[in-house]
Amino acid sequence: SLPLPPEGPPTQLCFDVTDLLDYLRDARIPTGIQRVQMGLLGAILAHPAPPAPVILVAYDPSTWRWWHVDTAAFLDMLRLARLGAGDDPAWRAATATLCDADPRPDAPILPGATLAGFGNAWGIEDFFRGLRMLRRQVPLRYACFVHDCVPLLMPEHCLDLTARLYARWFAALALHADLMMANSQATAADLRRFAAPLGQPAIPAVIPLAAEAPPPAEPAALAAEALDLPDEPFVLFVATLESRKNHLLVFQAWIELCRRLGPDAVPRLVCVGRPGWRAEGALSLLAHSPELKRKVTRLSGVSDLALAGLTARCLFTVYNSFHEGWGLPVSESLAMGKLCVVPAHSGLLEAGAPGAVFFPEGDLPALVDTIARLATSPSHRAELEARIDRAAASRPWDAAAAEALAHLAAPHPAPAPRPAFPAGLRLPLGAALPPPTLAGAWGEAVREGLGWWWQE
Repeated sequence: SLPLPPEGPPTQLCFDVTDLLDYLRDARIPTGIQRVQMGLLGAILAHPAPPAPVILVAYDPSTWRWWHVDTAAFLDMLRLARLGAGDDPAWRAATATLCDADPRPDAPILPGATLAGFGNAWGIEDFFRGLRMLRRQVPLRYACFVHDCVPLLMPEHCLDLTARLYARWFAALALHADLMMANSQATAADLRRFAAPLGQPAIPAVIPLAAEAPPPAEPAALAAEALDLPDEPFVLFVATLESRKNHLLVFQAWIELCRRLGPDAVPRLVCVGRPGWRAEGALSLLAHSPELKRKVTRLSGVSDLALAGLTARCLFTVYNSFHEGWGLPVSESLAMGKLCVVPAHSGLLEAGAPGAVFFPEGDLPALVDTIARLATSPSHRAELEARIDRAAASRPWDAAAAEALAHLAAPHPAPAPRPAFPAGLRLPLGAALPPPTLAGAWGEAVREGLGWWWQE
């Protein structure tokens, strides 16, 4: 049997930052999920009166140990991550201090605590085994935040290992998660859909994401000046260069625009994002099209300050994707008063509600027409910009953090029974491809003792 959570309000709020520290060991510029974690946790740690004492913890899968993350070092890391993009000595020293578990004591987790994760624990080795071992020592609740269900909905746009690890993690939530949060109504609906066959009622709290515009006094525009960009009008596309973001369709639109309007009438397309996976089609088109070679610039390793400067200077932004749990670049564009052209589906409908320009998903002619009018008609662009609800788009992180804290701190009734052990059913012990199954969840949960390697 698996431990059941305690009843009543939490005695302590413990936030798991394991995956964030793993990311920062190798990279300084955060992507979407890391930016969400940093925004929420920064606001939670600054909260003047949290509903329970707050600590940061991380998990060491080599020893199944939960250790105490230093709050001051974590906050210093947040500050430095936003200020720059290089691997300077201050950054390297800050991450070395923050990410080294050996000198840090065990996490002082209290009985009755709630352990919450805002990141992607699906990639952490033996995470749930470590959670079970902890729960046998300290009665606690486990709460998770679901950013999207893309590996279940569209495994063709994910690495094979990602789809396997995510399916294993999602299945295991049926046995381990006591509270769930999602970033949009669209993600909550996807979560319920895939959780139902697992016997998990999955009633997540929806915590819409924040997108604070930078204060005017910050030298964001000056930071962007250092980037190697021609002094000409441009459109901004912020996304990892991977197949799900569908750069291919946007590149095709730019070729059509050049041929319809002439290259001189078409703004430059600036793509900001690190190289990803399964984007061979887009990269091949970019490499072989004379129009794209002339009109497209790729940038990576761009700091938050420089990105804000680029957003301030651009004509408008575009964010194309086959599916999104939310779409943080959409919110950030609108928060700065810049139009964002997005396909009308999934969480993008919610992120773009304050004033995005929607087009039918996959409709190349509609995308070309939309961009052509925005690029060639300043009056049309200004009219649509005036309709942006910047107050709605500029939701502060402390508002999102307050909602998350309220959900985590609420007293909860006696928990529902865990799904029953499927006696007589073959349990897969590896990490299987989607869809997630209850047999897969129990295949993870029966791995007890020291005689198991992590699932492959």
